[in-house]
Order: sequence, then structure tokens, then C-alpha cells
Amino acid sequence: MILFMTKKVPLFLSLAMVASLFPVGLTAEVSKKDAEYLEMFGWATGSQASLSRLGLSDDEMVYFIKGLKSSAQGESPPTKDYEIYNQMNDFLMVKAEAYAKIEDKKNESIAKKNKADAMSFYKELEKNPKVKKTDTGLYYEIIEVGEGPMPTANSDVTVHYEGTLIDGEVFDSSKSRGHPATFNLQHVIPGFRDGLQLVGKGGKIKLYVPPELGYGNQALPGIPAGSTLIFDVDMIDFKG
Repeated sequence: MILFMTKKVPLFLSLAMVASLFPVGLTAEVSKKDAEYLEMFGWATGSQASLSRLGLSDDEMVYFIKGLKSSAQGESPPTKDYEIYNQMNDFLMVKAEAYAKIEDKKNESIAKKNKADAMSFYKELEKNPKVKKTDTGLYYEIIEVGEGPMPTANSDVTVHYEGTLIDGEVFDSSKSRGHPATFNLQHVIPGFRDGLQLVGKGGKIKLYVPPELGYGNQALPGIPAGSTLIFDVDMIDFKG
């Protein structure tokens, strides 16, 4: 679910988890299905360890994979100097900070273009009498107001939703997954939290979330930096 920020596991911890799950001396031929599982496991581990945020070069990846393979085969660490763990963490921190600066600069440029491209979208949106705007800059259209009281900023809500970009590309959808999502409004982006307080149970609302109320200049899978986010939301229930 893209609305939430995920907590990353430290790199050294993730790699230790990987090593513990590889059987030593595996020589049997790998089936096609097992290969898919292992490839997905490798991808998930790299994602959880935030490898993409280190900006490792091809040459650096050679040594990383060498160490990973050595650990998976149950071999001893490449050095018995345990001080290297602190040095390794310092090295990874420097790599991550350097790569973050490069990514931030790139995202700023992308965000600037996306915000400029969205200006015409908002101009057309403001011509629609059904679309309202909050003081914070959130655009919304109430399809059905729902019944009874409305959620607060601390409510636990159960909703069906679909999120798209202004070009219609779907980046997240509980509807496609076939089951609603439940979460506390304190844990979602500001535009989504503010918008869901405008309808009661059974209500339906369309939200147009500018980047300032979404993810700003941050890029996420399926969401370029500076993106306007559009949500079609059905309020099924809420508590609190």
C-alpha cells in the first residue's frame, strides 16, 4: 500500500537474514518455479536493505555479491577484525548520503516539470463547479456524502480506493486487490487524511492531491517526484 512509508531494515541485518536462510551446499538443479521464488526473494531482500539507495557501481556489486555468496555457503567472514563492522556502516552511510544528494537533485528537476505540467490540469479542474478546494489546497469532489458523523484525524477507517496520476496511470488500488484497506488517518499522506474527513459511512469522494499534500519531491514506485495524486475513495466504515 503506497500511502504508508515502510521502515527499512539495516543493511547488515538484512544480509544476515539472507545468509541464515540459504542452505549450505545446495547442488540440486533449481526448478523454474523455485528460480522465480529465489529471484523474488533476492529482489525483496535488496529492496528491504535499500540497496538501490547506495548507488553501487558494477565493480562494487562484484564484491558485494562475492561476500553474499560466501556467507550463503557458510564460510567465515572475510576478516576477523570486528571493528570493520563500524567502518562498514560508516562507508555505507557515506555512499547513501552521496547517492541521496544525486537523487534529490534529479527529483527536484523532475518535480519542477511535473508541477508545471499540472498547472493546466488544475485550471481545468477549477472550472468544474462540483470540485471544491480546502484552505490547505486540496481539491475534492463529493460524490456521496454518506451517513452520520464523519471521521476525525485520528479515526481508523476502512475504505476502498484507487489512486492514479493525472495521465490516468494507476499506481495503487485496493479495488484491484479485491479487499478494502484499514488504517489510521494519522499514518497517511495529509491530502488523503484531510479528504476522508469530509464524508461519512457509505460516502464516496474524489480527491485531487497536490504534491505539497502528498509526497512532495520524493519519488516512490509508480509515483514520480512532484506528482499530483488522484484518489477515488469509498468510505466503508470508521471507528473513533
